[in-house]
Amino acid sequence: FEVLDEEPGDEEESGQ
Repeated sequence: FEVLDEEPGDEEESGQ
C-alpha cells in the first residue's frame, strides 16, 4: 500500500 497524493490511479506512479 502506497500513499497517494491524489485519487487512486490518477498518476502512473499510483498504479491503482
